[in-house]
Amino acid sequence: MNILANTSLVAEMCQTMNPSRRTEEPSTPISDEVDAPRAYSIPDPSPPPWQLAQVEEKSVPLAIVLAVLVPGLGHVYLRRFAQGAAIFIVVAALLLLFFLIVTVAVAAAIWAWQVYDAYRTVKEYNRAVRESGARPW
Repeated sequence: MNILANTSLVAEMCQTMNPSRRTEEPSTPISDEVDAPRAYSIPDPSPPPWQLAQVEEKSVPLAIVLAVLVPGLGHVYLRRFAQGAAIFIVVAALLLLFFLIVTVAVAAAIWAWQVYDAYRTVKEYNRAVRESGARPW
């Protein structure tokens, strides 16, 4: 069997399984006015290249709640992934040494600091977004 016979056989099988689907091209042009492809007639919802995409501000309460629940998660929410991971690793390592009272106190101090830092960072992020319309980092 040659390739043309295979393609016609496949087209015939598709036509029998789905009779509403047309396998051949339409004989009349879609639009007599323009020779442009149909894809160009659909409006593009994205902004033009000279206009920056709209960046939304981050939620201050959500950043604080995330930082309280999991150390470093508030920073991850603010797209500071390395800083959030470092905070989580340090606090987790200190809490694993829970039998030493000093390490628990240091872990609690770092946890409280990172909640404040998440609050401060989200305020800085939102101020930069309002001023420039783009992400600051």
